[in-house]
Amino acid sequence: MKKIIYMMLVTVMAISLTLPGTNITAQSIQEYEEEIKQLEKEKGSLDNKRNKVEKEKESVSKEKGNNQKKQMSVVEQMEVITKDVKETEKKIKKKNDEIDKTNKEIKALEAEIKKLKKEIKELKIRIKEREEMLSSRLQSIQEVGGEVQYLEVILGSKSFSDLISRSSAVNTVMDSDKVILEEHAADKKALETKEKEVKENKKSLEDKKAKQVKEKAKLSDMKKKLEGQKKKQAKIKAKLEKEFEGLEYAELTLTEEQALIAGEASALEQAKQIALSEKGNLEAAERQRIADAKAAQKAAAQKEAERQAAEANKKAQQKQGSNTVSSQSASKSKSVAQAAPAPTPVSNSVAKPKSSSGNFGIPASGRLSSGFNPARVHPITGQVRPHNGMDIAAPTGTPVYASASGVVSSAGYQGGFGNTVMITHSINGKSYTTLYAHLSSISVSGGKVSRGQQIGKVGSTGASTGPHLHFELHSGGYGNPVNPRNYVDF
Repeated sequence: MKKIIYMMLVTVMAISLTLPGTNITAQSIQEYEEEIKQLEKEKGSLDNKRNKVEKEKESVSKEKGNNQKKQMSVVEQMEVITKDVKETEKKIKKKNDEIDKTNKEIKALEAEIKKLKKEIKELKIRIKEREEMLSSRLQSIQEVGGEVQYLEVILGSKSFSDLISRSSAVNTVMDSDKVILEEHAADKKALETKEKEVKENKKSLEDKKAKQVKEKAKLSDMKKKLEGQKKKQAKIKAKLEKEFEGLEYAELTLTEEQALIAGEASALEQAKQIALSEKGNLEAAERQRIADAKAAQKAAAQKEAERQAAEANKKAQQKQGSNTVSSQSASKSKSVAQAAPAPTPVSNSVAKPKSSSGNFGIPASGRLSSGFNPARVHPITGQVRPHNGMDIAAPTGTPVYASASGVVSSAGYQGGFGNTVMITHSINGKSYTTLYAHLSSISVSGGKVSRGQQIGKVGSTGASTGPHLHFELHSGGYGNPVNPRNYVDF
């Protein structure tokens, strides 16, 4: 009886040894479960990132609106200043016309002054001649005794008619002297009047011109200040325009990032579905293995029971010895164990490479023209913009390859990146994203890709100064750029 129990234990052990390793299958399912959890975590992180980008985009949009309002305000101010400048220019022109008119008046007065000076000169000569003549006459009168001379002229008359003639002559001479004196006084007064008038007119015009020149200087200063304000406003406007351009670039970048995040979320979901499918396959295989094992075990137990019954029936008839019976029983147990082997499970999972720099390959052949630089000056905008990847200069049409196996999360035109492919990778439970930009053509649209598979060709689409591949590597999903040199042996 002990030998029979021993043989049953041997049979069960033999059956269990023929089944696949339960620990290996469970471990594979656990790995997929961990990967699914990691992918869900990455997706949650992407949702947070999406919300953050949306808020940033709203903030940028608001800043753009404020910038445009400021620009409108500056334009309105510039229009007012321009209007003031035009009005000032009109006033300056009017003042110039007044100055020209005053200059003409001064010129005419100077001509009149010249004429008056000539007249004054002649008048002075006449006055001088009269003064000399009167002086001579007075001297003669003084020398001959003044009135006595006139009496002698009258008393020396030879007849009455001669007396009358002499008296008339004396009166004529006296009247002539009186006229000369009156003319002399009038000329002197006229000379003084003309000199005074010329002096006053000249001073009045000079004062008028000085006032006009002063007013013109004020208007010129006002124009200069207005033009200075206009230049200042123009600088403010240019600064605002540049700021607006930067905001537009930032908004475009955020829009691109939104599209890339959406593509990556889709790729993560696809990767999750693939992992769920692989896990389902393993679980189905495990269930089938267990069912097959149980069926085989049941069949083996039934056969063993039948064998034991047959053995009991034959025991009385067989007298050859227990050694022969044991030998036959062991032989039958062995044949039963070999008759019902459990099926080997089939798995579609791909062995994951160890996480190391060797997980990523060089995406294209060419020359490294620009490295990873968070503070690089953009060659087109001239502004400091982070360069989140490596540039590989190569002729247009040079093949571009997937740096690692993964799922295409985005393939299409992405603004400044031009034709772009993004691939999401899950390596050793960690998510990575690679980006390939400025492509001349794209040869994938979605789905799984293998490392070294061609995904496009080098080009110069988007904001590019020449044919090259812009390659980025993000650790933990898009938005976390790292230096590709730390992962790829360029």
